[in-house]
Amino acid sequence: MKKVLFTATVDSHILAFHIPYLKYFKERGYEVHVATNGNAKIPYCDKKIIIPFERSPFKFKNIKALKNIKKIIKLENYNIIHTHTPVASVITRLAAKKERKKGTRIIYTAHGFHFYKGASIRNWLLFYPVEKYLSKYTDTLITINEEDYNFVKRKFKKCNDIKYVPGVGVDEQKFNFIINNKEKIKLRKDLGLNENDFVMIFPAELNQNKNQIFIINVMEKLVRKYENIHLLLPGKDSYGGYYQKIVKEKNLQKNIHFFGYREDIPKLLKISDLSIATSKREGLPVNIIEAMCVKLPIIATNCRGHRELIKDGINGFLVDINDEKELENKIVYLYKNSDIRKKMGENGALEFKKYSLLKIYDEMCNIYDPKKNIAFLRCTPIYNDSRALKEVQTYSKLNNNVFVLGWNRNCESIDINKLSLPNNCKISFYNRKASYGSGYKNIINLLKFNIWTYKKLKENKTRIDYIHACDFDTAYIATKFAKKYNKKVIYDIYDYYVDSHNLGPLKNIVERLDIKTINKADFTIICTEQRKKQINKSNPKNIVVIHNSPNYQKDYEITNQKKNKGKIRIGYFGILQDDRLLIEVTELIKNNNKYELHVGGFGKYQEYFELMSKKYNNITFFGPLPYKSVIEKEKECDVLFATYNPKITNHMFSAPNKVYESMALGKPIIVCENTGIDELVNKEKLGYVIKYDAKEFINKLDKLDNIDINRIQQIFKKSYSWDVMENKFKDMLIRLGDRK
Repeated sequence: MKKVLFTATVDSHILAFHIPYLKYFKERGYEVHVATNGNAKIPYCDKKIIIPFERSPFKFKNIKALKNIKKIIKLENYNIIHTHTPVASVITRLAAKKERKKGTRIIYTAHGFHFYKGASIRNWLLFYPVEKYLSKYTDTLITINEEDYNFVKRKFKKCNDIKYVPGVGVDEQKFNFIINNKEKIKLRKDLGLNENDFVMIFPAELNQNKNQIFIINVMEKLVRKYENIHLLLPGKDSYGGYYQKIVKEKNLQKNIHFFGYREDIPKLLKISDLSIATSKREGLPVNIIEAMCVKLPIIATNCRGHRELIKDGINGFLVDINDEKELENKIVYLYKNSDIRKKMGENGALEFKKYSLLKIYDEMCNIYDPKKNIAFLRCTPIYNDSRALKEVQTYSKLNNNVFVLGWNRNCESIDINKLSLPNNCKISFYNRKASYGSGYKNIINLLKFNIWTYKKLKENKTRIDYIHACDFDTAYIATKFAKKYNKKVIYDIYDYYVDSHNLGPLKNIVERLDIKTINKADFTIICTEQRKKQINKSNPKNIVVIHNSPNYQKDYEITNQKKNKGKIRIGYFGILQDDRLLIEVTELIKNNNKYELHVGGFGKYQEYFELMSKKYNNITFFGPLPYKSVIEKEKECDVLFATYNPKITNHMFSAPNKVYESMALGKPIIVCENTGIDELVNKEKLGYVIKYDAKEFINKLDKLDNIDINRIQQIFKKSYSWDVMENKFKDMLIRLGDRK
């Protein structure tokens, strides 16, 4: 099992900022360890390790901490170590130097460097050389503000991967509640406040850096003029009661309220009128982002971190550190102008989205599991292939860049924008005037396509991580390329290649090569359980059954059509070639007013159905139809019909498209036995499986009322919808990334 370690000086840092990421790793099968100087119970943590980290770099306990964490890292063999807080991060990176050479990935988030513009010479001499030196032992260095990012990007040349992630993220859901005026008055009263008081809030730890003395001194002047101005200072006291002593000396106890650590900060913010922040330095302060979320105007000191969040005069004001007169004037200005306060609060709320947990979470997940570049190979026109399009869209949705190489039949002019492909997907077409053809012509055309494909792969070899190859020919090329350039291959078996192509005497050779290709691929995607059983005989690795399901939400509107005055509408939409059963059924029902036959498609029998449609009122031929039009026509039918002639070709391993479409639409289906598409029909009782016999087909039409169409829809949504298949893709990619 893979392991991840989070380190920080204290438990409160992990509990406040990193629980979503512990959960992220836990859900992906990692064993999650946390090392801090504390014994708090931490959610999603499999192993809590107490290490005597100290905040001060001069404490001797840090030497013991280094020895302890070094032993743990060597023993546990972590895949990823993500370290936080300055001293704990220095110790962790020193301890992990040897294990990093063995493949452990070290990620360090700098929550605001102690060296910055305006910092003391002491801080620069102490922290800058250490951080610069240790950057070469850091695989990914994350900064949470632009000032730090721009600086280390210039100075820390030995760290190859420096990221800017704006903060730790604020969970908008915590603030997704409304306090009405009555509740606001009551809560204020409970806190010793009146309805008409002007309430300022600075939720932060009480310490020297947060510089609460600045606002306390200003409050002394404000209270003399405006008795109803109050300041709330919720937060852990790490300053030994110093600020409380000053407030008592200044006789400000009625207007300045110390609450200690509070878990109801969202409520306190929502009953306040103004957010204050007087820090000397910040990384990217959560208290200001939370104030933006609840539409509070903000007055903050002009320091790193604050400057990134506050647009002076737009969503608040920036004041110089310890300029008491300027701070007093800004507070009085907002005290007297409620309209300005409201406008600034609204402006801040517009900026909040950049710093929401949802946004930051996505960015962090991409750092933990970087985007992969997937080459998607399909030797048919992808724009007519609903499964291929869904797979490409799914890869993109799962945070991957996709490069599609496909065949453009007859050099058709294709508007790529109409393919509904995401922005992180690029496509390149192989243009040929002819289709595949048959026999040796087919082989020659495929060889040309594969030569072109290999060249394209080679041109992009540095930008490709995985290759998704559909069909044997592209998969064979992909495995050859992957072996040479150390890539990973997903072989997606759409159908049984040797039976669905006219290969002549080459059939046996290709069949053997197909098995070898399956064994060389890192993963093999199968459309049916029958095909899985067949290839399992050759003991291939990592087989995934991904049904050829339609996109239920986008492609289908589930409606139960009423029967047309007792008539049964039969729908057949597919290739009209080499299948006599459909012709025999047509001959039996022509001129029979009990049945209607709706046919769509192209092929050998196209002219036959055009003629029958003109001759008989109960037969309608729509010709070739695009995918969405097929769905619309299928909705109008009472039963769908899908068949292949097993004497001509063996389709028992093909993707049964019509079965899934019938399930999504809640339509019963009639299929032939021994064709592959019968597998699901029998298993889930979706309709009837018949012999290759037209009379038996007609007999089953009269028994359609025995099929529960509501149950069909429920089965589809629960087990076969594309949402379910997307989860299989997601799991496959996670496992694929695990493989060495």
